[in-house]
Amino acid sequence: AIGFVVSFISGLFVVRTMLDFVAKHGFTPFAWWRIAIGVIGLVLLGTGVVG
Repeated sequence: AIGFVVSFISGLFVVRTMLDFVAKHGFTPFAWWRIAIGVIGLVLLGTGVVG
């Protein structure tokens, strides 16, 4: 039960933080961040570092 409560509280914090960020900065920085993380993930998969 404690894991559920902690997950719920951390989820609320993350969602609120993300909504505040998008309200202040728009979706462009978030989109570039996701593209960068996706490219890094593909490079790591392609080179066999993760799999």
